[in-house]
Amino acid sequence: PLKQVDNEEDDVKTENTKNILPLILDGITTAKEPTTNTNEELELEEKIEVVEMVERII
Repeated sequence: PLKQVDNEEDDVKTENTKNILPLILDGITTAKEPTTNTNEELELEEKIEVVEMVERII
């Protein structure tokens, strides 16, 4: 026989899995630029500037 589990943590996991698809679709369909890569882009720009400075010195 199967046991009925009454666990709040399971409810949270179920709730999260039900709501994740609209969040994924919202991220795909909106025309916003991603904000998570901002720091990576800034670091890349800084590295490019450093390389350009070194190239000028050489």
